[in-house]
Amino acid sequence: FGCPSSRVISSGAGGGALRHPGSLADFCMEISSFLLPEMPLSVKLRSGWESPEEMETILPLLADCPAVSKIFFHHRTVREMYCPVAPEERLRRFCRAVELAGDTPVVINGDIDSVEYAEQLIDVTGAAGVMIARPWMCDPWLLRRFADRTVPESECGREKFFAEAAACQVPRGGLIELARMLWGSGSDRFRELLTSISG
Repeated sequence: FGCPSSRVISSGAGGGALRHPGSLADFCMEISSFLLPEMPLSVKLRSGWESPEEMETILPLLADCPAVSKIFFHHRTVREMYCPVAPEERLRRFCRAVELAGDTPVVINGDIDSVEYAEQLIDVTGAAGVMIARPWMCDPWLLRRFADRTVPESECGREKFFAEAAACQVPRGGLIELARMLWGSGSDRFRELLTSISG
């Protein structure tokens, strides 16, 4: 119930399912009927379709569903896509999601870009864990850093990862996309690499 892609939501799938919160639990029960009894079912969702206040209805419905064992919660609404959300509002949504879910574990997701921030969020919100998604694309060693603080820091890691890709003779188009992913198309480093790659 989380994907905001227009192609996905146009058919009512992904985040599009949040337009009809009354059917979410029934959907989960139907899915669980195809699973072995020992197989857990988790759900990933955004805070709502249009407004984060929709989580006031959605989260209790899913938390009370006997088929749902864990909730992966992304703080943005479907309509917000990947737009920035102020840190204090992001924290408010995370805290409220954990509260609304009651005894159902909640793993929080969205703009968690460092081990320190993840640990702070778990401490403040009481979440069962964090899920790292897009920030990993900009920091290739981010996930490993949770277990080993000695791996390269973000900028050093980006440079090392890019150098390794270039040494593996990744095609020029792939290197350009990799640089865009690691540094962002508006960065000086991306423009510098683009000039160098286009040569």
